[in-house]
Amino acid sequence: MLKRFTAVCVHNVRFSAHVVVLCKVSRAEPPYLTVGTDVSAKYRGAFCEAKIKTAKRLVKAKVTFKPSSSTAVVHDEHIRGLLKVGAVVEARNQDGIYQEATINKLTDASLYTVVFDDGDEKTLRRSSLCLKGARHFAESEASPLSDFSLV
Repeated sequence: MLKRFTAVCVHNVRFSAHVVVLCKVSRAEPPYLTVGTDVSAKYRGAFCEAKIKTAKRLVKAKVTFKPSSSTAVVHDEHIRGLLKVGAVVEARNQDGIYQEATINKLTDASLYTVVFDDGDEKTLRRSSLCLKGARHFAESEASPLSDFSLV
């Protein structure tokens, strides 16, 4: 899935520039982000470069139990196995017993505190963060900020 954001990044900048930020959400992304990860974080409607300082992890998985085919949402601390969509794991059911299940969906409801380049901090949910990478800035690199007038 491709999310497209058009915004003006004004964090620690004395001028404004039109920037297009693309956030590619893929199944290859980890179910949660770790401290020290470089991200683009939403700040006043724009995405600006930042680094994760702290993370209060909360990952939920929608699972289908075998053989009953019943479904439930389970917190990641109650799952034994690889946190990945399609993975067969052992998950704790409503009776508190671990049984075989398949992960159908992962939701990162964690809270992340990020630090921007100028030292400012902000606590955000995963939906306000994009992983930085070569493909992340593909469209904005086509029109670098140096091409924009600073006046």
